[in-house]
Amino acid sequence: EQEQYGEAIIDYTDAIALNPEQPIYYRNRGGIYRTLERYDKAIEDYTAALELEPDDRNALYNRGDSYRMLGDHEAAMADFERVVALNPNDVDAHYGMGQIYYDRGDLATAIDHYTVAAEHDPEWGSPFNSLCWSHSLLRQPDAALPYCERASALDPENPYVRDSRGLAFALLGNTEAAIADFQYFVEELADSQDDAAYVAARRGWIAALQAGEDPFTDDVLLELRNE
Repeated sequence: EQEQYGEAIIDYTDAIALNPEQPIYYRNRGGIYRTLERYDKAIEDYTAALELEPDDRNALYNRGDSYRMLGDHEAAMADFERVVALNPNDVDAHYGMGQIYYDRGDLATAIDHYTVAAEHDPEWGSPFNSLCWSHSLLRQPDAALPYCERASALDPENPYVRDSRGLAFALLGNTEAAIADFQYFVEELADSQDDAAYVAARRGWIAALQAGEDPFTDDVLLELRNE
């Protein structure tokens, strides 16, 4: 697969050399770089495409998302705002803006953008899961739960979705349902090195809930914003 990507990059580079005024070649090569997580190179290509076609929605969004992946929230937000200026209900841009506000700690504004995304693409689970999680972190489990249930209906085997719902259940006092969701998360990701710290935390929550304790102090909820 890596070899195929490399060949595609060469092909688009050759196409650009022959016809440097075609934005699609830059955009498509940028897409390959983005897939390969070479975000600096992707940004260069999306910028070249935008110089030729300033209102290219896909180049704008993908450049913004590449900036976001590099942690340049200001540049990412500028691109997402340009996308929203072209289409006020652009789902991807609103979700991306929500992610930036979430990372900045402004969960209320993040929720506003997640809500637009969820309303305009009710079949995409990510905004619903983000609404579930964000409302729970703000101790709004009643508001969270409908989003949790929608996210779970769209992706019932996703351990991260079940984890989000588990938090809402725990905050609502539905201990049995919370334990079941956290247990599912633990079982599904027990062998994942990347998730080892999260699995250990959930095991601790399960033990606390089984002992009749509430592990979700204000400090814990604050820490969870950074997961």
